[in-house]
Amino acid sequence: MIIYLRIACCFSFLPFVCPANSSFTPLSQTSSHPFLGQKCISSEKTTLLQLKRDLSAAKPESSHQPSSRSLLTSWKPNTDCCSWEGVTCHELTAHVIGLNLSSHNLSGLVNSINFLNLPYIERLNLVNCNLGEIPSFVQRLGGLVELDLSNNKIHGNVPKWVWLLESLVYFNASNNFLNGFEVPPSAPFLSSLSFLDLTSNLLEGSIPTLPVSISFLSLAENKLTGEIPVSLCRMSNLTILDTCYNYLAGQIPKCLEVLGDTLIVLNLRKNRFFGSMPWNFTKECNFETLNLFGNQLTGKIPESLTHCKRLQVLDLGDNQINDTFPFWLGMLPNLHVLILQSNSLHGPIGEPLTSNDFTMLQILDLSSNYFTGNLPLGYIAIWKSMRIKLNGSTMYMGSYYYREWMSITNKGQRMDDINILTIFNVLDLSNNLFEGEIPEVIGDLKLLEVLNLSRNNLTGEIPASLSKLTLLESLDLSKNKFIGEIPMKLLSLTFLSVLNLSCNRLVGKIPIGNQFSTFANDSYEGNIGLCGFPLSKKCDEVEDHQSSAAQQESILSDLGSPFSWKFALVGYGCGVPVGVVIGYILFWRTKRCSNLYFSNFEFAPFFAFRIASTPLRQQLSIMRQSLFDEGFLDHKHVGYLETLENEDDLDFIEIIFTLFLRDSSRYIDSIEKALETSPVDYPIMKRMMYRLKGSSASLGASKINGEINILIKNFHDGDMERVKASLQKLKAEHATFKEKLVVYVRMLKQAKLSEY
Repeated sequence: MIIYLRIACCFSFLPFVCPANSSFTPLSQTSSHPFLGQKCISSEKTTLLQLKRDLSAAKPESSHQPSSRSLLTSWKPNTDCCSWEGVTCHELTAHVIGLNLSSHNLSGLVNSINFLNLPYIERLNLVNCNLGEIPSFVQRLGGLVELDLSNNKIHGNVPKWVWLLESLVYFNASNNFLNGFEVPPSAPFLSSLSFLDLTSNLLEGSIPTLPVSISFLSLAENKLTGEIPVSLCRMSNLTILDTCYNYLAGQIPKCLEVLGDTLIVLNLRKNRFFGSMPWNFTKECNFETLNLFGNQLTGKIPESLTHCKRLQVLDLGDNQINDTFPFWLGMLPNLHVLILQSNSLHGPIGEPLTSNDFTMLQILDLSSNYFTGNLPLGYIAIWKSMRIKLNGSTMYMGSYYYREWMSITNKGQRMDDINILTIFNVLDLSNNLFEGEIPEVIGDLKLLEVLNLSRNNLTGEIPASLSKLTLLESLDLSKNKFIGEIPMKLLSLTFLSVLNLSCNRLVGKIPIGNQFSTFANDSYEGNIGLCGFPLSKKCDEVEDHQSSAAQQESILSDLGSPFSWKFALVGYGCGVPVGVVIGYILFWRTKRCSNLYFSNFEFAPFFAFRIASTPLRQQLSIMRQSLFDEGFLDHKHVGYLETLENEDDLDFIEIIFTLFLRDSSRYIDSIEKALETSPVDYPIMKRMMYRLKGSSASLGASKINGEINILIKNFHDGDMERVKASLQKLKAEHATFKEKLVVYVRMLKQAKLSEY
């Protein structure tokens, strides 16, 4: 098993981020309260009652949207409107200053509502109201301070007048279909805007010149291109900058270091930045999160990062950094998460400088580098945060309420949106060149939940001290050179749900009982000296090197069971799917127990086809042609199937088809679950749809790809009923495709067995 760990874009905020000295409180955090002055203004009460009648007459967009009647039951003519749910009044004047209509269906109504009779409105929450457009009446609300239009299927551009609302401080239009900006030249200097969230839209082009007053800026999950403009460096109050999952390129501007004393969060994850990290961090550095994962950064990690004493999350994974282990980061007293995976880091890790190095570290991912030498015994011996529960170890970001999310493959499944406030304790040193034995002291890391030491050159016996890791949920020691027996004491790991000891030199009887009774053959394969359940080899029998028909059948039946992660060739990003490209993976010739990586491919010539001579071979040829004629596969992928028929390894063939269907099945399930949530989880749906489009089952699968395109079009049109219908049709086509492939594989297996 390969454990993948990554700090993921992007941020989930509670629900507004503002400095501690600010008196601004978002409407979503306010509630009705007693008033020192008179009761609510009668004209404003009349307007609200008319609004209730209009809303009550409107039907919910779907069964997932609550009825307005149930939400507005407190809006009664004989009661004070200042006590109504969703209504906030001024404590002295009793004027309505806040209105929360979230999750009401305002489609076709919003511009007919006479908000001008609520002249003192300051805060307007229209989240998930099925608007379709930015309401034009908003530009006439001169005193508006907070406007939340998130999750509303809004198309088009952000209009010019938004930037010219002089009192507007908070604007959230995330999770819509906005595709551009209209920022007038005067806006950067007239606006009072402090919070701007346009996450998860369809924004294209370069980042415009935005108001210099902004302190929170999120443009994450869009289609922005070009470089980071120098104008961002003039935002002297900028505290959080998030542009993850875009197509921004060029070098990271050096001028951003000017903002080092104000920036708390910088997230440039998953863009196309190149060059070295340009900053010389000063003692005024205020960073708490620095996420540059998934770019093309080169050079070394700047030692001036040691000035960033408040740094809690540092993610430089999936770049091209060429350096040795940055031991000096151990001086950062608050560092919880260090992700350096998939770079060109090399050499031994060495010993810590002091006994206080990396005291707070809870996640260390050094996987897929070129580290050598023994495992870092010195660091393992002093990691306090993995030994004892430290007070205040949760992630509280100073005067900002902030939650960062991560994704981790744990328990054999990828878990998205894991709150870093309840962080896992993870040690991942996989895919390196470590050698020697696992030190006994590793058993002292009693809070460890995920341990991955796979794909190294580790030797010796598996230490019994691992049994002291009583919270461990995932243990991967595969593809090493361990010898001896599996310690019986590991039966005490009652939380263990993933175990991979495959491809070692283990011998003896597999422990029986507790969690070990739940593990399949995959956990132990490639250890010819092992015997006992779940292996077919009995401990009193001579090893039979031939796979039985029953074993082959179990692999084939795995096409309909949960995903087998030992075969997963999964990318390190979210939002941009990697999938398994069948046209390449078909000729991946590494042995299952080798230490070779993804670059080790051998391409076979396409013309080396076997002539269909037997009746079964003729039937296979007919089935291939049928898949093409019915639109399930294009011509190129039919050729791939034909090439597969020459493959002698039945297990390899069946694994390919498992991979070919698994990711797409998972994405379809995720879309369906997002559609069933209340309110509908549009960001997850959109993300999963694009992952599905890039998944292996859609590549070359013409019919399925067409259904996916229809699904995405209906989603962008905002027609949820058609989305549901097209999803059901897609599921049916996918099931048919899967059924046909299963039949094809069974017939291919029969043909090969008859030829042996």
